[in-house]
Amino acid sequence: MRRKIGLSLQHTNPELLMRIKVNLTHILILAVLFISFGDRVLPQPMSRASIQTRNSVNQLFNQIFPKVQPGNPTH
Repeated sequence: MRRKIGLSLQHTNPELLMRIKVNLTHILILAVLFISFGDRVLPQPMSRASIQTRNSVNQLFNQIFPKVQPGNPTH
């Protein structure tokens, strides 16, 4: 008989899953606010970290989605 190894959410407490979902939502919102407005609101050490994080995220997205130079549509 084989044992299935992995995470099964079928037998997990629904309240626990809801709490995890809410916590992840809050963390995501705080991360977006930190990246977006942290350099304007936070004091210097955190402000610099916000700018560096924003630059890293921008570089990541530029690597994932490179700019496409459209060709001349008449040719």
